[in-house]
Amino acid sequence: PLLPVSPAYPGLELVTNVVSTLAGVPVFEAGLLVVGLARVLLGLTIFGLLEEASGSPRAAGIGAVVYAANPGFIFFDSQFAYESVALPLALLVMWGGMRWQRHGPPAFAWLAFAGVFGTVVTHHLTSGVLVSFLGAWAIMTALVDRTALRAPVVLFATASAATVGWMLLVAPDTVAYLEPRVASVFELVRLVMGEAQMRELFTTRQGVAAKDWERLVTVSMVLLTVLVIPFGLRRVWRERRWHAGAVT
Repeated sequence: PLLPVSPAYPGLELVTNVVSTLAGVPVFEAGLLVVGLARVLLGLTIFGLLEEASGSPRAAGIGAVVYAANPGFIFFDSQFAYESVALPLALLVMWGGMRWQRHGPPAFAWLAFAGVFGTVVTHHLTSGVLVSFLGAWAIMTALVDRTALRAPVVLFATASAATVGWMLLVAPDTVAYLEPRVASVFELVRLVMGEAQMRELFTTRQGVAAKDWERLVTVSMVLLTVLVIPFGLRRVWRERRWHAGAVT
C-alpha cells in the first residue's frame, strides 16, 4: 500500500519465490539470500566495469572499495526493495556490453541482454538510467570508433523498447509515480537560476542543525571528489580516449 507502483515490477519477488520454492526455505530467508547475492553481484560488476574502463585491476579495486563506502550501498540498497536487485543487473549490462564490444564472444552479448530484461522488469528508475547510459555510450562510440557501434546501438534499442513497452503495457502508473521526481530536477534548475529559494544547508526542516564535524566531513568529501576529477579526466584522455566506454 505504501508503494503502489512496486507490484508492476515483480523481478525481486519472482526471484525470491523461485529460491524459496526450489530451496524449500521460508520467504524471509529466501529474501535474505537474494539480496545478499545481489550485493555480491553489485561488488563484482562494479569491479569488472571499472577494470574494463580503466584497464587496471588496482584502480578497479580502489574504485569498488570507495563505492562500498557510500551510504546508498550500506543502507538503501541493502533493503529488500526492487532497486537492490536492479542496480547490479544494470551494471551487468554495462560490463557485459563493453566486453561484447571489445572482445566479441556471444556469451557476453547474451549476458547483457538477460541483464536488460531483468532490469526492466525489476525497477523503473534503474531502467531509465540504464537507457540513458547506453544512449550516451552509443553516441560516444560513434565519435571514437564507428566500427564498434553494433553492441551499444543494439543494447540501447533493446533497452529503450523494453522499458517503454513495459511502462505502457504493464506499468502505466509509473509515469504518474515518477512525475514528482522529474519535477524536482526542474526545481533544481530554478534554484540555479535564482528563481527558487534554497533552504538552509545542514539544517532539517524542523530546524535541527548538523554538528560541526558532520558539516566538515560532508564539505571535505565533496571537495575531495571535485579535486580528483581533473586527474581522472587527464588519465582517460592520455590513456583511454580510444575506449568509448571509459570516456562515457
